[in-house]
Amino acid sequence: FYLKTNKRTSTWRCNIVDKHLNDISKKHLETKFIRTNAEKVVFLSEKLDIKVIPTIVIVSKGKVVDKIIGFDQLGGNDDFKTVVLANRIK
Repeated sequence: FYLKTNKRTSTWRCNIVDKHLNDISKKHLETKFIRTNAEKVVFLSEKLDIKVIPTIVIVSKGKVVDKIIGFDQLGGNDDFKTVVLANRIK
């Protein structure tokens, strides 16, 4: 499932990530996708060392295994394909 919480409306790139993760989550029901507002959950942002929005944190078995920070690892532009993000998450 894909859970959206406390959406930050001033960061339009987060909306781009939302669209892609929403599409990916529909195909991967075995995975939990959780979205939160890094500014409102400061303790979590500090613990995960989030400094750039958007940041996708990949957690497996309770441990951070990877981070996707911004769009540089997704081609460096705003119009990357959903499959690019899906492959990067794998």
